[in-house]
Amino acid sequence: MIYFEYDQTFTQEKCADLIELLCDSFPGNRTALYKNFSKIITEMPGQKWQIARSGGNIVGALLLLDREMNFKGITLSVCGLSFMAIRKDFQKSIITHTFIEKINEMSKGRDLALGFARRKMDGYWTSHGFVGISDFGELKIYLDDMTIYDYSSRAKICDYEDKYRYFLSSIYDQNDEIIVGNLKRTDHSWRAILGLRSAQVDLKLFFYDEEPVGYAFFRDNAVLEIRCYNWCYENVAVVLKSYFRKKNFCEIVFQTHLNDPFLYYLSRFSHRTNQRYSYEGGHILRINNIQAFLKKTKSVHLKNFEKLNVSEFSLEDDEISCFYSEKILTIKFRSSISLIEQTKFIFGTRSFSSPVMASLFPKPFTQIPTVDHF
Repeated sequence: MIYFEYDQTFTQEKCADLIELLCDSFPGNRTALYKNFSKIITEMPGQKWQIARSGGNIVGALLLLDREMNFKGITLSVCGLSFMAIRKDFQKSIITHTFIEKINEMSKGRDLALGFARRKMDGYWTSHGFVGISDFGELKIYLDDMTIYDYSSRAKICDYEDKYRYFLSSIYDQNDEIIVGNLKRTDHSWRAILGLRSAQVDLKLFFYDEEPVGYAFFRDNAVLEIRCYNWCYENVAVVLKSYFRKKNFCEIVFQTHLNDPFLYYLSRFSHRTNQRYSYEGGHILRINNIQAFLKKTKSVHLKNFEKLNVSEFSLEDDEISCFYSEKILTIKFRSSISLIEQTKFIFGTRSFSSPVMASLFPKPFTQIPTVDHF
């Protein structure tokens, strides 16, 4: 007999069975997995474990998380889908169906459901309305092409110290009105990120005249996330060039939002950009109520439209109706268009022949920062 326990939390002393199931279900070195899952259970905020038991033993587990996502300055509530594990001899039982029902139930009160699908799960979540929305954007730039030079020693890069955690929090959301996909972070979130980040991910601070002016997460020669004050872009670029030169790298790869203002600054130098979309997997997302979502993000779409300097616009086709007049914008999707296609519209992964539609639903270069993955 299988019975379920919902919205559970675990302490370090009472999670051994859960960790064993997780270690059995995910690839990797078992010792490292055990250590990682132990830290997650004790440090990750907003945990709600859905547990399936048989004979007193944990045979299934699903971790759901409360999160918030930024959408060009609009805060969206998120039901986060994290680890799901089911013991092999129970994988054809009611556990999977029950867990999916629980995801749907918890998602009803949230704007979005969000997860990070392993490659072997590609396509699994499509039938449940999820679609991959990240563009996995990269900007690559050779150090020799960064024709900037250090004329002073006022800027430098240093190891992170915890006394600057408030600074991280204060500068992190400075680009929120421009970018899409970064998760909102509380002080608790920052503590968890700093405690759970991989040993391969390094955190550095940028200083100017001994005052912090920015930070970055690195992995080898990849910049996973960067924030800095706009008045010191050139100083930070000089420091980055010097830092990676000393590491014997000839190229920097920025794996972050391609519309990040700092990347716009760097685009004055010769560079290359890459984008790819994986609709069946990767960073998967579902909009739980399209009309409610459009209402909440209406100011973003209206701002996009007003840039066209058009007084009136009307469009009706077999997918969408869109009307704009006297600064009032109405968007409605046809009932025949799938939830996944509607999501592609909103997150700018569709191509349009109409310049008006391309402006209304522009490509937002959606990315979920690596250190926010759960």
